[in-house]
Amino acid sequence: MCGCSVWVALVIWERARTDGALLVTKDEDFLRLSVTRGFPPKVICLAIGNVIILIQ
Repeated sequence: MCGCSVWVALVIWERARTDGALLVTKDEDFLRLSVTRGFPPKVICLAIGNVIILIQ
């Protein structure tokens, strides 16, 4: 999950739930958690690739 252990993701989830926070992530595992555990917290899953910024 999220490139970290499952328990870390669950700690982040619970903290967002108790604080009424919004999770913004590229990791679909948090989206799956929202389906299995329900609201709150709300999850915004970004579906964008890596971006390269060229500075001239």
